[in-house]
Amino acid sequence: MTLRGPITAVCCVAALLLTGCSSDRDGGAQDRKQQRTPSPAVVTPTAAGPVPQGKGGKLPDDINGDGYRDLELDYRRPLLGPPSGLRDSATFLFGSPTGLRPTVRTALTPDSLGLPEPSGQQDAAGLESLTTADLDGDGFPEFITRVWVAEDPAVEERYGVSGPKAVPHIAWGTPAGHPRPGAAATRLPVPGIAARLGVNAPLAVGDFDGDGQHDLAVTGGSTGSDAAPPELSVLYGPFDRGGRAARTQSLPIPPRPHGRPVAAPAVPGQASDLVLKFSNSGEQSGGLLFEAGPDGLRAPGRELRAGNGTAFGDFDGDGRRDVAVADDGSRTMEDGVTESAAPGVDQMVTVYFHGRDRVLDFRLPDILGPPLAADTDGDGRDEFAAQVRVGPDAACCELRTELLTLTPSGIESRRSLSRAGPPVRGTAHADLYAAGDFSADGRDELVFALGLRRASQEPTFEGTRWWVVAGDGRDQVVFTGDPFADDRED
Repeated sequence: MTLRGPITAVCCVAALLLTGCSSDRDGGAQDRKQQRTPSPAVVTPTAAGPVPQGKGGKLPDDINGDGYRDLELDYRRPLLGPPSGLRDSATFLFGSPTGLRPTVRTALTPDSLGLPEPSGQQDAAGLESLTTADLDGDGFPEFITRVWVAEDPAVEERYGVSGPKAVPHIAWGTPAGHPRPGAAATRLPVPGIAARLGVNAPLAVGDFDGDGQHDLAVTGGSTGSDAAPPELSVLYGPFDRGGRAARTQSLPIPPRPHGRPVAAPAVPGQASDLVLKFSNSGEQSGGLLFEAGPDGLRAPGRELRAGNGTAFGDFDGDGRRDVAVADDGSRTMEDGVTESAAPGVDQMVTVYFHGRDRVLDFRLPDILGPPLAADTDGDGRDEFAAQVRVGPDAACCELRTELLTLTPSGIESRRSLSRAGPPVRGTAHADLYAAGDFSADGRDELVFALGLRRASQEPTFEGTRWWVVAGDGRDQVVFTGDPFADDRED
């Protein structure tokens, strides 16, 4: 998932701040006050406790099926990672009645996932595209990732292609929160052009027809090929143990360079809309919104404004997921000069409310990174959460997050959360990393990360501090990721 918006700096100072304010519909502050709350001691989770084995759940990110959402941390492991800085493992923290517990975790590698040896691509075993979904409906999500594999000459001759291609593989889940030791991953059969040329973006997980079964969306094809034009395919669950979907659907998409599909989370009782983002080289790009219904995704898609950040959430509380598109702060560079975004795109957010033609546009100064949706008070209405750039006089790796309550006519209220971490030696990062209800109490928590980058500019576990923050601003747990660099589940 793309859930991070980095801030780069060269040092940090120790601090812990919580600020709150309320605003009118135009976002102007009516009252500002600063509160200080005691922070729990920083945990160094050196020992990994036993993973509870569940009886089966309904959530795509509950990998042990105990009814609690779990969280994948996709940071790098500098002590064991490959020289390129690409991931060689995936670390999961498990949810519980008290939320995320950093001492209850598992680290999965290509070997423990049963993936085949990659061919021709250095990042094939880097687990860059790992996602989870309960494909067979047994209550224990599978692990799906792409692997670059070489086809046999007969297949290459049949389809007129050569060289390795990205092929999705499934590692089947168990109550232990990891695949059965020694089990080989299953190659996922994909339809259409993706079968010939490979899957060219990470897969999206959703429930696109609202039947309670998890589905997958894949993209294939190329804008430069008349024989293999871009194509979006949907694989509807349940899947059998050979990886075959119950049915498939192909949707026409315009001949424009496309990036990854982004789906609304699969939650019981709701169908998942999907956004197909157009690709870019750093600038803000648009996308297409495909709405879901009982028969699946409906074409043609609705054109969305430019903005690389996408968040699905029920922002108006009507029980249906809306989609917010935002400038994520990224820009292209030409001859060493950073180009500016267009005035109608720069620092802009647009919310497309489900079932409404009218949209909400507003400007969020200094927005940075992809936004999130979070129901932090459990009222059934999501807030729009976004990281914003801190000023030059602030702690240089301080993270500041704005939480906005929206209506179709404007911003109803806003508040701010800030954290700052300890000094680091080297380049620092600050991420609004994730949001989710990891304690199953009906209220979402926010996950912040502050720490060190490696030379490849990828965040690392080593030197990173994590906060799991409740909706009222209290820290549920604060921990360091240093011990995660040594974790292995082989």
